Amino acid sequence: SLKGDIYFNSHKSLIDTLFLTSFSFSHKHKKKDIEKINVKIFEKSSLFYLSLNKFSILACSTNFKNRYPSHCDGLHLDIWYNKKPVFTDSGSFEYYSKHGDEDFKSFLSTSYHNTIRLNKKDQIKKGPRFLWLTEMRSNNQIINSDKLYLQNFSYESQLKGSPIMTRLVDIIENKLIVKDVIQIKASHNTEIEQFWNYHKKSKLKISSNSIYFEEENLILSFSASCSFEIYIQEGFQSLYYGKKEPRTRIVCLMKNNVSTEINTTFEFLK
Repeated sequence: SLKGDIYFNSHKSLIDTLFLTSFSFSHKHKKKDIEKINVKIFEKSSLFYLSLNKFSILACSTNFKNRYPSHCDGLHLDIWYNKKPVFTDSGSFEYYSKHGDEDFKSFLSTSYHNTIRLNKKDQIKKGPRFLWLTEMRSNNQIINSDKLYLQNFSYESQLKGSPIMTRLVDIIENKLIVKDVIQIKASHNTEIEQFWNYHKKSKLKISSNSIYFEEENLILSFSASCSFEIYIQEGFQSLYYGKKEPRTRIVCLMKNNVSTEINTTFEFLK
């Protein structure tokens, strides 16, 4: 745990959990709420822990080469509420398997994290075993008393034009608002997928722009600068090495050839 703020139980290693490319944390609260903000920064591992009200958010910056085993998890957020996991990454499962490396590569992939994938390509190109053939980049890390901002992550590894993705996170009372901006310059449509991996397998109530999680009393709603659709996939997670279990993955899908904005709101009903 981090001084009793949050408990991981059997969840995977903190360092192996998260990687965030562009993250900004801003406040629109009364003074008494701001005083409750808890920020922990682990510079060597580029790990950030933010806590406000009942929310706890884990994020990691771009110290990719010093964070093995690394995953294709740029922009990833782990979201906990009331000290319980809600949307998490999927774990590592195995580093070697007699049955081949299909599961190994799947758990490293972009879709197994709460992030964005373009044109169905992972954010970085995988080589054999622990080798990666490309890298992720970010510049201008600025830390102020009320803001953490990691800027200019380039999704340059497998797509021409080096799209830049930025993620803004804002907590207002019982709402977590995530704003993603994908700067695209392309002559043809780019397929954009935003993934949210729910911590368990569950039946959900889905509409055209929102999903209701009855067990969490949570409404997950979407809006975007272009048309989109949301649907459910089967995902997997590994809480223990060598073991995996099914869970529910939410996908927000759209196509666009210009800069695109996605707004996702997590509202925990009182």
